[in-house]
Amino acid sequence: GVPFIQAPGEAEAQCSEIVKGGLAYAVGSEDLDTLTFGAPIMMRYLTVSEAKKLPIAEYTLAKILEDMQLSMDQFIDMCILLGCDYCDSIKGIGPKKALELIKEYKTIEAILENIDQEKYKVPDNWSFAGARELFKNPNVIDANDKELQEAIKWDQPDIEGIVNFMVNENGFK
Repeated sequence: GVPFIQAPGEAEAQCSEIVKGGLAYAVGSEDLDTLTFGAPIMMRYLTVSEAKKLPIAEYTLAKILEDMQLSMDQFIDMCILLGCDYCDSIKGIGPKKALELIKEYKTIEAILENIDQEKYKVPDNWSFAGARELFKNPNVIDANDKELQEAIKWDQPDIEGIVNFMVNENGFK
């Protein structure tokens, strides 16, 4: 009774598409790339153990963009500058410097034309354009797809099956 789908690409991208399409409230993830894929709302620390006493955090992309005074394209470039699943970061550029550079130059291309590349070491064959393309046009099933919409509908859960899966197969108590 628990719905699931097999994403054709990154799970965070597919979940972001589902939320953007209004089929779910938020994406639950520890991977902040979820926001870079455009998830309107992301919930973090959903699976943190009670012992760590971390509250669930809710991130709203529109609020983040507003507070940082960035467009979505600038946010994507800033995230790439900081390092993501698809390419390394530029040595010496942390969050404060990345935001400063994006606000001043607007794009990675303009930043690369203007920074001291002796001070800030750009990785060899840095594939920032490929990473940007993956974030802007991920391989996902469209939220309007009828099969997707049917696949994520909740049904009566099989309690015995869930307990067997969680306890016997995966060692939960």
